[in-house]
Formats: sequence, C-alpha cells, structure tokens
Amino acid sequence: MSKITFPKISIVTPSYNQGNFIEETIQSVLNQNYPNLEYIIIDGGSTDNTIDIIKKYEENITYWISEKDNGQSDAINKGFLKATGVIYYWINSDDYLLPNTLIKIGSLNWPANVGAFIGIGHMVNLNKEIKYTPEFYDPITTEQLYNWTNNKDFMQPACFFSKAAWNNCGPLNTNLHFCMDVDLWIKISKRYELKRGEFNIAHAYIHENAKTTAEVEKMNLETYLMIASHGGFIIARKLLYDFFEREQRIFKLRLKEATTNSILNRVLKKISFKK
Repeated sequence: MSKITFPKISIVTPSYNQGNFIEETIQSVLNQNYPNLEYIIIDGGSTDNTIDIIKKYEENITYWISEKDNGQSDAINKGFLKATGVIYYWINSDDYLLPNTLIKIGSLNWPANVGAFIGIGHMVNLNKEIKYTPEFYDPITTEQLYNWTNNKDFMQPACFFSKAAWNNCGPLNTNLHFCMDVDLWIKISKRYELKRGEFNIAHAYIHENAKTTAEVEKMNLETYLMIASHGGFIIARKLLYDFFEREQRIFKLRLKEATTNSILNRVLKKISFKK
C-alpha cells in the first residue's frame, strides 16, 4: 500500500497586538498535525504579550518576524514571499482553524483550473457561540463577488487558494485596508474556478476591536469603490447611492440632535435655578 503524499500548505498569520487571541490561532494551526505544513507569522511590531506567545511555539513555526510594516496587506504579502508550498492560506490572529481542516484540504484534488477551495466559516462571539454563517452559494461567480456586501458568500478564513492563483492574481493591494481579500477573490475568479466544499473550515471572532466591527462604514465604502475599479459599475453605483443616502439621513439626524442640544443649552443658561 503506497504512502499518501500530502501537498505542502503554507499558512501566514499577520498580527499586531493580538495577545488576547493569537495563542489560540497558533494552537489551531499546529494542532492540525498536518504532515507537510509551513507556518509563517508576520508581526507588525507588537508591544503587548504577542511576541512572548510566539516564542513559546517558535520551534514549530517555520518563520516569524516582528517589525514595523505597512498594515495587514503588507504583512500577508511579506509572508507569502517566504512561502514554498503549493496551497496558500492566511488566518488572522483573532481567527482559528477547526480540527482536521488541513487534512481535508490536502486530500482534495486541485486541478489546474481551480484557483481556490472555499469551505464554510462561522462568526462567533467570545463564548464561541455561532452568531452568523454566510449562505452557501455554488458556484461563485465574479458577478456574485461584485455584490459582496449583500451576498457575503463566504468568509476569508474559509478560503484556501493555489500558489499559481497567488502568483497570477496577487499580491494583495496594500492600498486596501478592509476588502483586500475580496479584491483578490475577484481577480482569481476572472482566471480560475472557485470550488466550494461543504465542510467547516474556521471560526472568526466578533469583538469590538476587530476592523470589520469597529469601522463597518469605511469598509463598505472601500469595497464599493474597489468593485467599481474591477468593472462592476452597475452594482457599485447602486451600492454607493444607497450608502450616501444612508449617510445623509444619519448626518441630518445628528445635525438635528446637535441643533436641539444647542438650543436647549442656550435656554438652560438663561434660566436661573436660584430660589
């Protein structure tokens, strides 16, 4: 009986001051016990306990560095410059892989026309309770990705992609701070098939410091403009119209509240509460 040879999987974790989460991320990767793993951590110069945690596991980490970078996209790009695998994946330092994920991915057939395999990811709270799971769409087309903010077909930590897809469609656009993953998926979808798999891949935490939680409007606007840059003008125009209409309503409401408060303050100043 011939021994199964698993393809090398290169995983990159970008990190910056995620000491509360990164140990679980690291453990979730190393505990896969995948026989052909390359694990790379690119830290942006953390000042919390992140480095101490990384050092605990450095014997099993292929490469890591901590130095100032130009953000998440830059860190991921640096990581893949070090990668030597045939399957690529990045997992942020506040996400974690589910058990046996890498064996499932490594056992798949990766024909040349498939640029990415996408499983199922879940958004969870800090108690690990599932709060959101994207709908399962198959196949995933470029047009669907243009409508990302409405469809949200899958989560970034649920997507593995080939080295060839990265070489032909990457690296990440370092001018993008929120939707660099969707930008990459769109590029890949124009040249390759995005294959779906009905199995769980990873969990992503919902917490107040997560970029997608704290700056959702900035993320949406950046995504709409990115979609337009790829040729999704009709969808982007509608999304931008809805965005600015919503922002206008919020502005008017805040202006009304500010005006009311200003008038109230002036009235209160004129009222004497002395007996």
